[in-house]
Amino acid sequence: MYSSTMDRSGSTWTTVALCAATAAAVWLCTKHHLEQEEEKAKKETNQKNKSLSNASVGGTTTTTKQTLDTDVSHPPPVTQVNIQDASDNAAAVAEDKDGLFRILRRNSVTIVHGSVTGTCLKMAKNLQQWSREQFPNRSIQMGSTQEFDWWDELLNDENDNDDDDTNLTKAQAATVPVLLLLLPTYTDGTWTPPAMSLQDALNELETDWRIAKFPLKGKLQVGILGVGSSAYDDITSANPTMGRPARQAVRQLQKLGAKCIVRLQVGDSAVGNHDWETYMDWRDRVGNQMGKKVKSQKQVQIEKSVSLAQATTSTEMTATTKSTTKSTEGDCACQSNTDGDQQHESGCCQTKDADGGEHEAGCCQSTPEEEANTLNENLIYESDDESEGGEPEVIDLEDMGDAILASQKASAANGEPREMVTPSQAAALKKEGYKLIGTHSAVKLCRWTKHQLRGRGGCYKHTFYGITSYQCMEATPSLACANKCVFCWRHHKNPVGKEWKWKTDDPNFIVEQAVNTHVQMIKEARGIPGVRMDRWKEAHTVRHCALSLVGEPIMYPRIDELLADLHRRKISSFLVTNGQHPPAIESLRPITQLYVSVDAPTKESLIEIDRPLFQDAWERLRQSLTSLKAKGQRTVARLTVVKGWNSDEITGYAELIALGHVSLVEVKGVTFCGKSDASNLNMSNTPYHHEVVALTTQLKIELDKLREKQSSDEEPIPEYGLACEHKHSVSVLLAPVDQISEE
Repeated sequence: MYSSTMDRSGSTWTTVALCAATAAAVWLCTKHHLEQEEEKAKKETNQKNKSLSNASVGGTTTTTKQTLDTDVSHPPPVTQVNIQDASDNAAAVAEDKDGLFRILRRNSVTIVHGSVTGTCLKMAKNLQQWSREQFPNRSIQMGSTQEFDWWDELLNDENDNDDDDTNLTKAQAATVPVLLLLLPTYTDGTWTPPAMSLQDALNELETDWRIAKFPLKGKLQVGILGVGSSAYDDITSANPTMGRPARQAVRQLQKLGAKCIVRLQVGDSAVGNHDWETYMDWRDRVGNQMGKKVKSQKQVQIEKSVSLAQATTSTEMTATTKSTTKSTEGDCACQSNTDGDQQHESGCCQTKDADGGEHEAGCCQSTPEEEANTLNENLIYESDDESEGGEPEVIDLEDMGDAILASQKASAANGEPREMVTPSQAAALKKEGYKLIGTHSAVKLCRWTKHQLRGRGGCYKHTFYGITSYQCMEATPSLACANKCVFCWRHHKNPVGKEWKWKTDDPNFIVEQAVNTHVQMIKEARGIPGVRMDRWKEAHTVRHCALSLVGEPIMYPRIDELLADLHRRKISSFLVTNGQHPPAIESLRPITQLYVSVDAPTKESLIEIDRPLFQDAWERLRQSLTSLKAKGQRTVARLTVVKGWNSDEITGYAELIALGHVSLVEVKGVTFCGKSDASNLNMSNTPYHHEVVALTTQLKIELDKLREKQSSDEEPIPEYGLACEHKHSVSVLLAPVDQISEE
């Protein structure tokens, strides 16, 4: 039976055997090839590690830490280090296996920023480049606060377990690492999201009983710069929010034993270029302190060389050395006997070496490490008490005086208010296409105006309300705003403020210049391919004005006069406010359509999204919506939906809308306008149109529920229905059902 089976299927078995043999051969070849590739990769990796570990520039060894069990076929990325020629005596940067810098490495300078809007990031990059030029013998490294494991960085001293210091010169080995922090101020004086990792670590280290007392004493020197805006609060108050994170960082790092090399300074971004001017001054102070320390160490080395070469130094030579040291260092460190050294009648002392020995005849000699810790007395933050058990004296000093002075100078010049827009802000706005008018107004040609001029579709106002987009002028009488919304398409190039404190232009002048500038831009649009001449001619007559370009138009103190001038010219008015000025809304004259932006359903989400200057922003919004009920004109609640930010809590939206009994409700998906340093929004935060429709439908249901719960003696909430949509703008309109046409 077996043989017959083999006979009948012999050819099949032969084919199977050949296939199996072929597969085995292919597998063996593949395995051999893979083994060769792995062996080659392993050799290259070992050679690369050996080269990096043996590279020594200026006495500093560059190492890369890698685990032994790493898959050689997929080696971890090795960060490239720019190693200068040995003649440059430049130190290389050592990184740990996660790619994070080692802050406590001797002879290093670490620049760390907590930037959100990009200001501190630009300062950090400038500081990095400047430091490399000024201190070529130091390792300069820069990163964001969120890139560091602060527990590991501040508690684990790399020098305790690393033999790299043996390759450093004595001056470099004695150079205490420097940490330069640039900390901006977030909402209500809180730390920015990127800097929260540092805040949490400092809070824990400050209170953790397991941490040794003053773990950073003699190991780290710090310089801290704060950045904020005086528009958010009164910087003359007892505890201003501006610069609060920087002040907290100073106190907490001092309590951990770190020594400040310069006093804290806080730059004010709301006053001209004060933030950058403050940074430049702070940077120079940092450079002076680090420069003085370098000079001091060189002087110490020279003195030690002279002392060793001339064992029998005369009394005259000793006096000369003492005079030289005093002229270099200021007051003699041994005069106060703060380190517990023995004071001699001659005024000289015995100073301990790093190895515990003593100089018997030297005057005013100290170790390089002690010299590196010597600070300018005018800029000192803590005492020089290095005796065992000595606690650093925490002195809460900061340079807020110049910020206050700058604010006062900016607020009045020859008794007159200053202009709203600074030269740098004007340049940024012009670059984005704004045509500035006077000192605080602007116009810009809307993209939908250009669309309709070419015979294409119009904006959502054309679809919802029937306006002619190519006859609409987009303008603002106030470039300033009281919010810094994360979705603002103006990228925060405009000024901010809680109240009007600038020079005020005449409203008739603003309207006249706005219309003339808009018409001039229409004339220039004639050259756009596809422009229809009939529409182009009609566009020379402005029929509508959208006061929603940028900023908060209702802040302008003469807004009523401006609106009256528009109406005299038979121009309809669409004014959008963020609801932070309830009194101005209540006193506003009747206009064509009054909008209030409802950007969030809860107090917490409003602060997160709008980043308002007012601490009572939620209460102001509710008051503004409530005041709409008594306006007696067409009012609109406008919701801007940011997916993942404010697209939940529909009930909260319904409750806010019900406060004002508004005539209309516009629900619009946020428009992503490109990468901005002011927020981390991206295309994923823009909802699809069907998602906005679903949200609007649910909002209608929640409004119906609230209306059903009302008592008979209350004014009923209007019954809304889906009236219209504009898919291109991702917009849906809710209107009272009795005003919706069935056609």
